[in-house]
Amino acid sequence: MRQIRMTLRDTAGAAMVEMAIVLPLVLLLTVGAIEIGLFLFQANAATKAAQLGARWAVVNQPVSTTLRTDLASIGWWVPDTIGESCEIVAGGCKPAPGTSYICKSGTVGCDFSQIIPQMQRAFPTLQASEVTVTYQTFDSSEYALGFVGRPGGPPVRVTVTICKRLQFTFLDGFIPAFINPPPPPECSGQPDGFYTPATTRLTSESFGPPGVGT
Repeated sequence: MRQIRMTLRDTAGAAMVEMAIVLPLVLLLTVGAIEIGLFLFQANAATKAAQLGARWAVVNQPVSTTLRTDLASIGWWVPDTIGESCEIVAGGCKPAPGTSYICKSGTVGCDFSQIIPQMQRAFPTLQASEVTVTYQTFDSSEYALGFVGRPGGPPVRVTVTICKRLQFTFLDGFIPAFINPPPPPECSGQPDGFYTPATTRLTSESFGPPGVGT
């Protein structure tokens, strides 16, 4: 009995056992905090990149070459209606109200060669395949902003969206596929995973010539 009591009172090695229990939890919390910080950093970088892209898009020629052609055409207005509101002149302004021009990497008629380097100033790892640029004319309820014969065509709403999948630095190999969430609405059609979506929308009053604002 005496030997048993002495054994029970012996605390030698207790600290090592406690450390073996606590250390994995401490490491997990530390790594988790680092990953959250990296996620927030990437989310902030994506937001800033979208802002830079939208700002560039509204002061330069559209990345959509189709929109460039439409705005450069003299056929976007009806003769003898110069200065009249696009809202009251039937067919007086082109593109038609609510017309969208969506540009993604690889889409015919889209040139990302200049806008992506501007966005990479804030997010160096950003790729063209992760960016969507949308040009949309105002719908009929808002179309009074434009008038027939307006230089550069009617105002166009420009939206730049980034859909970048987050790559974990430390935990990537430990996260099972079944816990990956579905992509957010901005990333519809992408595989499940953690994303840092960002969207910025501005209005272009008049697109400038190539090189302006760069």
